[in-house]
Amino acid sequence: MGCALVYVISSYVAGFIGIGLGEAQYYPPSSNALSFLREIPSQSIVFPAAVLHGLLLGIVFYPFRSRIMELGRLYGGLAISSVIFVLGEVIASLDQSVYYVSIPVGYYEVVAVELLIQALLFGQLMYVWEKRFNRLASLRATF
Repeated sequence: MGCALVYVISSYVAGFIGIGLGEAQYYPPSSNALSFLREIPSQSIVFPAAVLHGLLLGIVFYPFRSRIMELGRLYGGLAISSVIFVLGEVIASLDQSVYYVSIPVGYYEVVAVELLIQALLFGQLMYVWEKRFNRLASLRATF
């Protein structure tokens, strides 16, 4: 659950920064964005993608928690960031193929910067979250 929460927080923070970098022109209500989007059927079920992505990443990272913590904040955070950056590109490609007809090159440039920011932020926040969770778990075990 913590992974999903940290993913959503890092996703929103990076998204706000991305909007400041010029990404707003590629999302509704921008008239520019409406020309790129596919028509979504009204019967479609919309699930918050960031929550789903965070839950799936939690499943992916769970077996590696102790090894990531052993690497320390710098290398453990960078390991998480690297995985997020690669998986983020895959997730972004899937999202783009579902929601967009064609996308200009400028979109990819802004999204790559946003994804890098999110990956670095997520890696550090996830490390801090796990460190705190492990400390609380060890305190509970002593009582």
